[in-house]
Amino acid sequence: MTDGPGAQQPEPARPPSKGTLLWLLPLPLVALVAAFGLWTVTKDEPDKAAAKPGEAAPAAPAEPSVDPNLARIAIQKADLPEPSIRCSFSGSMETYLQRLKEAGSRAHDTLVQTWSQLQAKGATAGYVSYWSNVQAGCDSVISPSSSMDQGDTSTRPWVAFTFVIGYQSPESAISAYSADIFGQSKLEGKPNFEATSGEETGLGPNSAVGLTPKAPMPLHQAIWQNRSVTVFFSTSNLPLERSKQVTDSINRRIT
Repeated sequence: MTDGPGAQQPEPARPPSKGTLLWLLPLPLVALVAAFGLWTVTKDEPDKAAAKPGEAAPAAPAEPSVDPNLARIAIQKADLPEPSIRCSFSGSMETYLQRLKEAGSRAHDTLVQTWSQLQAKGATAGYVSYWSNVQAGCDSVISPSSSMDQGDTSTRPWVAFTFVIGYQSPESAISAYSADIFGQSKLEGKPNFEATSGEETGLGPNSAVGLTPKAPMPLHQAIWQNRSVTVFFSTSNLPLERSKQVTDSINRRIT
């Protein structure tokens, strides 16, 4: 879910330039651009003032609860090659909105609007999960100038993420998918992407998949609806066969 900037897709014959990861996102997917910003939110947040002697430290605000079913469906450590780490900015939709608001992020208002659109379609909860093999991979999600965007693509970290949305009913999930809020219709128009849709993807009739098998850095996107859930999935620099196995595992967990 961001109306954020989408960088140009890399041409097959040349390594991706700085900011490659940002073009993975369909333009309407505002929530994921917001997710990209969370690392800087926590990184740059000023230290809280220490409590005065004799005073109790102020209690931290309670974190919004995570829907355990959506967290279970999202990427798991067992899905990925080792080493793998879960990026610290993973969490519920409410947590994203809270952090973005506190940081005064420009993505906040757009994300609220897009989340409202999904809720109008029956969305009840959202969960975002990011993973990489090194901390630099997590950092690079919102820092295009990081070292992973330079040099040989074979030495760059991989990054994988899922954005899982739960709905009131299968009918609500189908309605949301059909509204193209995730931007799946744009996959076929992306240069260098090999796009498929429907049953051919192996993810069900309401699904779209895009791969870049000939690019220097493998990229994989999948957007689909299954039962009362929709999923946006993407990997960068993870071997495509392994990435396909991850989507299959995620889909099997939707029950």
